[in-house]
Amino acid sequence: MSRPRNVRRVLGALVPALSLAVGATFAGALPSTAAGQTAEAATSAVPPATKGATIDWFDAKYASVAPGSVFETATLERFEYLLKKPGKFAFVIGGPQDATLQNALGHIDAVAKANGITKVYNFDPRLDGKDLDVFDPSRLELSDAGKAFVGKYGTALVDNYLGKDAETPFTQAHAQDPYLFVYDGSGGDTNRITAALTAPVATGDLDTPAEVTAYREDVAEVLTSAGTLGVDTQFDFLGGEHNRRHDVRYPDDTKFGGDIFDASDAADGFRVQSVTYPELLHILQSPGDFALLFGGTWCHNTAAIIKATNKAAQQNGIKTVYAFDFVLNTNDPTASNGSGNLLHIRDNALVGAEAVNSRPSYLYGDLVNTYLSNAFTQYRKTGDPGTANVNPVRYYPGGDPSGTLAEARKIQVGHLLTYNKDHKDAQGNPAPVLDQAIRKNADGTFTEYMTEWWYVQGQDLPRTNTTLIGNAPSASEANLNAMENQRAFAKEGIGRVRDVLAVLGGGHASTVSATFAESVAPGVVTPVQVSVTAPDYSGFRSLNTANAGTAPASTVDKPTGRIEVREGATVLTSADLVDGAAAVSLPALAAGSHSLTFHYSGSADGIVRESTATRSVTATAPAPADKAVSTTTVSAASTTYGKAATVTVSVAATGAQPTGAVTLTGTGSDLTASLSGGKAVFTLPSSLGTGTRTLTASYAGDASVRTSTGTGTLVVGKARATSVKVTVKRKPTTTKAGKAVVKVVGVATGVAPTGKVLVKLTSGKVTKKVRATLVRGKAVVALPKVPRGSWKLAATYRGDANYDARSARVVKLGRLA
Repeated sequence: MSRPRNVRRVLGALVPALSLAVGATFAGALPSTAAGQTAEAATSAVPPATKGATIDWFDAKYASVAPGSVFETATLERFEYLLKKPGKFAFVIGGPQDATLQNALGHIDAVAKANGITKVYNFDPRLDGKDLDVFDPSRLELSDAGKAFVGKYGTALVDNYLGKDAETPFTQAHAQDPYLFVYDGSGGDTNRITAALTAPVATGDLDTPAEVTAYREDVAEVLTSAGTLGVDTQFDFLGGEHNRRHDVRYPDDTKFGGDIFDASDAADGFRVQSVTYPELLHILQSPGDFALLFGGTWCHNTAAIIKATNKAAQQNGIKTVYAFDFVLNTNDPTASNGSGNLLHIRDNALVGAEAVNSRPSYLYGDLVNTYLSNAFTQYRKTGDPGTANVNPVRYYPGGDPSGTLAEARKIQVGHLLTYNKDHKDAQGNPAPVLDQAIRKNADGTFTEYMTEWWYVQGQDLPRTNTTLIGNAPSASEANLNAMENQRAFAKEGIGRVRDVLAVLGGGHASTVSATFAESVAPGVVTPVQVSVTAPDYSGFRSLNTANAGTAPASTVDKPTGRIEVREGATVLTSADLVDGAAAVSLPALAAGSHSLTFHYSGSADGIVRESTATRSVTATAPAPADKAVSTTTVSAASTTYGKAATVTVSVAATGAQPTGAVTLTGTGSDLTASLSGGKAVFTLPSSLGTGTRTLTASYAGDASVRTSTGTGTLVVGKARATSVKVTVKRKPTTTKAGKAVVKVVGVATGVAPTGKVLVKLTSGKVTKKVRATLVRGKAVVALPKVPRGSWKLAATYRGDANYDARSARVVKLGRLA
């Protein structure tokens, strides 16, 4: 059948370069494009993103859409965020249940790609994909107050944004709202929708090539009506909103830490993706191993772990971590996760003492009890282990208020877990939650990592540094203990986030080492010390609760698992690791050369993956009976970066004075020195980076003393920069910007400090902040224009891997006009 032209508010004739992507295969979609994604392009700094399952919502839910379309969903929060953001964006409204979108999206995708448009955002006013419709909440089985609460957000969208157009406005009746439109927030109160399509599209409207051509002309006219369209990435949205909200809540960087995200977080491909409730259900119903982050931009506890989540995903080759917010109206700055917010679905259906269902809590309860049945939470529901108060989410299954209230475990946010719908435990029972970033307590209860960004940033600060502790007091010993325990809890929590994603990525890499003589006596059992290290696995555990006033106590878990020693296919011996090491005994070897393989099984929890090492050993004639047994010890005094460390290796033997050479490893390159009086002294380079190193000394033996080895620990701490100086090259005025240069002088010759500097301009209660990055120890800082007044300038170097923070002398700029 023929169909009329459908464009509302035609802005002009089609430009000659307009592409319609119409031809013999008019119903098909064009191949996907990577245009517009350069800000998230992966680099070689991390492994390829090949791990973890992903979904393509539009390919799965729309028959006409092929994989890799231009469409991306937007939550209610992100939809309003885009409507408020400067620029022009293309939108489609509705969901898979809408026949018009089913018929139209494939054509819209093809036209968009043909015209170089890389992103069209999709908002479904049915937030649950069914009845939770902000434009029409009448189908909800909620109280009148509950329906009104939902409906007011649709009203706000129309009144504040979508209805502000003279020709194609959205109306409260929603009789002929646009389903495709381009929105320009700078259009004032009458001209925000530059062009739109409103008439429904039936299957019969697109059953001939001529009808398809006409329809695609309409689509092209809409999409090209406003020139270049904006692209807002997941990093722009999540990174920008987390930074903005953190700065609003906590403007004092010294106490609460600065921005959570910067450009480096997207350099290797930003991996966190916000999803809607229907998308989350689709994920939970799809096969594969998924990574899920529950939390929102409103949540300071989510802010504490989301940066580490993204980085761990990058480091472990995870393609996507799907983020979902149980607060469906995060766009509302007056709403919170409190009981009065009826769109916070992770709360009870009944509010206060009322007896009427006002909150759609079934969206949370049904989801958790159906798909996340084995998820552990700190808050207990009836029957869970522990003695703490029962605090579940009480909801009506299926949203039916005539039923009986049920309970679901309440997941605090931010919370990271991994999921596979088909996974079963060792007994064959469904166990879809593979792993969680949660502390498992000895009494069978759990503690969720509700920590803060400032404790994450300050997790390795010394006790004497009382910055980055928020509003917590530090005036007493108990206060200082609580500060350190909070930092330790944050460090443990971030480690668990990294571990959960490491398991999904195949585990942290490990290295096996074996210590024994390369020449052994034939027919004699030989003791061997085997150790396993995993540099990316921290294993750090605090032994206290987060805010305990008792003295800090912690431990470091080492890799667990089993060691097997093989010669060819024959297993010679095996042992379980204890504290990352195992003592095994090689059985008697026949005379000659042997190639031995030391195989580490990996940890049973998958956090540390398997590895092997091969060593050669020769069974030769035994050493003379009168050779003395030697003992080698290593002593290394702690030092700081830029200062040469001295390591003393002592070799002792009963009845003999050891001579010969000692080789020291673990400093980057092997060092060899001769014994003098049973000792060898090594001076290490001052350029050693900070950290703790295990040093191994191997004594080669001599004619009367046997070989031996020993180990010691060298700690290189952060240094204090020699100086931090700020020079004002040009003072700012009310009409002109200024310029300052911050120079940081380090302690290591030829190696300039790196990192960032913070410059603050202060006049009375007015403060302006500027951040810059050191380049070869110097940062050029553009100073903003300032109001009239007497100003002073303070510069602070924030430190790096080798340097602590240090401030420059405050510069008084005097009265600026």
